[in-house]
Amino acid sequence: MFIGLDGDEPNTQIAEFSFTSQNFTLSLIDPDYSFEFLGFGKGGDKVKFFDFKPENGLVTGDSVNDAVYKLAYNAPAPVPEPATMLLLCSGLIGLAGFGRKKFFPE
Repeated sequence: MFIGLDGDEPNTQIAEFSFTSQNFTLSLIDPDYSFEFLGFGKGGDKVKFFDFKPENGLVTGDSVNDAVYKLAYNAPAPVPEPATMLLLCSGLIGLAGFGRKKFFPE
């Protein structure tokens, strides 16, 4: 289990990680998030690196003994609140009215 620490929701669970003796599965709970998964470990006398960038929110693969796994996630872009859009639109309408009055006097 990986926990997202993004300031707004400090305890949001974004992914689940299951591990068996030779396989692993990593899946996103919220499809709006994306992630990059990096694992590296020792296999015999070699170091193995693997990097996954899934498109469907699911990663599966072979596990490596004595491996370290890292998950980096990207939060979805924030959507403006309706009040913010209302304030922006009312300001633009006010500027249009002021410009019309100043440049096109009656």
